Amino acid sequence: MNSLEGNIPSVLGLCSKLDILGLKNDHLQGEIPVEFGNLKDLVILNLYANYLSEELPSVLGNMSSIQRLNLGNNKFTGPIPLSLSHLSGLSLLVLESNNLSGAIPSAIWNISSLIYFSVAVNALSGTIPPNALSNLPYLQILLLSTNRFHGHIPTSLANASNLRYFEILNKKFSGLVPLEIGLLQGLQSLSLAKNLLEANKTKDWNFMTALANCSQLLYLQLDYNRFRGTIPSSVSNLSTSLQYLTLSNNEVSGVIPERIGEVVGIQVFALEYNYLTGTLPYSLSKLGSLVELSLTGNGLSGHIDLAIGNFTLLNYLYLRENFFIGSIPSILGNFSSLLEIDLARNDFTGTIPGNLFNIPTLSHYVDLSYNQLEGAIPPEVGNLKSVTALSANSNRLSGEIPATLGKCQLLENLQLQNNFFEGSIPSLLSRLKGLETLDLSSNNLSGQIPMLFENLTALHYLNLSFNDLVGEVPTGGIFANATAVSVQGNPKLCGGIQNIHLPRCSFESSKKKHKFPVVPVILSLVGLGALVLLLLLVYFLFTKHRKRLANGPSASSSLESPLFSYSQLLKATDSFSTANLLGTGTFGSVYRGKIDGETEYFVAVKVLKLQTPGALKSFAAECEAMRNLRHRNLVKVITACSSIDFRGMTSKQLCLSSCLMAA
Repeated sequence: MNSLEGNIPSVLGLCSKLDILGLKNDHLQGEIPVEFGNLKDLVILNLYANYLSEELPSVLGNMSSIQRLNLGNNKFTGPIPLSLSHLSGLSLLVLESNNLSGAIPSAIWNISSLIYFSVAVNALSGTIPPNALSNLPYLQILLLSTNRFHGHIPTSLANASNLRYFEILNKKFSGLVPLEIGLLQGLQSLSLAKNLLEANKTKDWNFMTALANCSQLLYLQLDYNRFRGTIPSSVSNLSTSLQYLTLSNNEVSGVIPERIGEVVGIQVFALEYNYLTGTLPYSLSKLGSLVELSLTGNGLSGHIDLAIGNFTLLNYLYLRENFFIGSIPSILGNFSSLLEIDLARNDFTGTIPGNLFNIPTLSHYVDLSYNQLEGAIPPEVGNLKSVTALSANSNRLSGEIPATLGKCQLLENLQLQNNFFEGSIPSLLSRLKGLETLDLSSNNLSGQIPMLFENLTALHYLNLSFNDLVGEVPTGGIFANATAVSVQGNPKLCGGIQNIHLPRCSFESSKKKHKFPVVPVILSLVGLGALVLLLLLVYFLFTKHRKRLANGPSASSSLESPLFSYSQLLKATDSFSTANLLGTGTFGSVYRGKIDGETEYFVAVKVLKLQTPGALKSFAAECEAMRNLRHRNLVKVITACSSIDFRGMTSKQLCLSSCLMAA
């Protein structure tokens, strides 16, 4: 466990009295020196996790005193030397994670002193002889996974009565699981996944009944095989210490055994991608130690609320691609350890429970897509501070997209398409600096595309198609890449880069003639009850302003008229946030805001849409009307100012005193 480099010095082979040589987890290269054959007294040789290569030298068989030989996690090639079978006192033989090939020499199975034997993760082939384990009474760990072995599991494994761990994840073992496996009473881990093992008839599942004798069994991994038929009810007789039970990706049918809850120690229960039907058994709620429940890709149905217990330790809940119905249970909000939840592609109805988004541990993804969910997304969604992906697409959700989504600072993927959302796109989404994918297509969204989306540098896919968006499409950031943005089906959009193929905005041509700026108009606002905003202002301010410029400012005007800059207005309205939007009309939008200082002003800001024909004419008419009216419910002008906004465009603001509320 250092950083030693280069070859192993061959002179070490002259250390005839050497007992232990440990060089694991270094950076050694080359081959094992043939001089090591002279180390007759060597008991332990550990070269694990280096960069040693070439074939294993046959002289290793001359180390007659060796008991522990660990050559794993290197780059050795070629066959396993037959000479290793001469090491009659060997208790540990680790050759895993190399590039060894060929068959295991049959004589290796005669080293009766073996306790630990691992050749996992190589390119070994051939079969395991039926009597391979007949002479291994002390064997506790046998790891053969990730090789090219084929054939049947040897029935002689019953003779290895001390076997604790048996793993053969290989893809090519076939036939039935032998009943003799139930004789291994000390068995703790049985991993038979990713093979061609079968169970076609009821009697073929008898191995499950036999495993009930393995009272110390912790891990049972049977996924990715060819098991068919129903899971026998005897599965409920498995050890109460069992922590890991997987039967995923088989062809299992029928129902989940009703008494599965009696295996109370299960932490991982995975049955995804089978043909299971029926409802979730009520006893499932007894599995209080569950960390992962995965039932994806079956034909399960019914309500889930009665079968879902108080799983406070649950990290992963996968129920997608079934036929579950009813509401999403609010008890899910009590799963205080949840990292991921996937309820997609079911028939859930009702609203999304707000407390689902109050789980502080949710940090991977939440998928509620392809259901029949209704109502608004609860504002509590902003509590998902660490979630990276949120999908609620293809439901019947409505209302406005909550601005609180802007608080989900780690969000990378947001899918809300194919719903009935309305209102504007929250500009606060522009705070999601890590956002990579945003799909809001096929809704009823209106208003403009937030210009600040240009600043989302991580965004590489944006779909806003088939809404009712209006105005100019930005040209910077992601909008400069036509293949990354979709805005089709929004007939009121214009502009954008040429490859988006939208018509030019009408105000572009009018700018050449008029070059009028967009004018924010500010009203003071007092808030108790329903406010009647009687729009605004007096056009004669402009003419008076010109006269004052000609005559010079008076002392009284400088004292009575506080000045508001564009940056103050921007801050007051939180960058004209949709959260502060009071309403929209044909010629403009009105925002509320608060200007801080020695005097606190509550204001409303009207932003004219100069691209709308008649906007300036309408504004002039309003000003003329306001100039000639005097009423206690109408605003009093207190100041006017002219400034430059942050895009370099002229901006004029007109500020008024408080407008009186109407009941």
